[in-house]
Amino acid sequence: MKNFAQIFGNVVVNTIVAEQSYIDSLLNGDQFVEYDETNAAGIGFTYNSATKLFSPPYQPAVEP
Repeated sequence: MKNFAQIFGNVVVNTIVAEQSYIDSLLNGDQFVEYDETNAAGIGFTYNSATKLFSPPYQPAVEP
């Protein structure tokens, strides 16, 4: 089983764990990109298709 991020535009809208054969069987299978712990993804992350890297969403610093 592998981890996949569903990309809409350049934003991760969902994550799933599935076999590659399942992703290949989907009509929208091209929206899914595999990720792992060295290039983590989560809902709200941005995906750069040129570098194939995920970036976490911006979170402003919280002042005490």
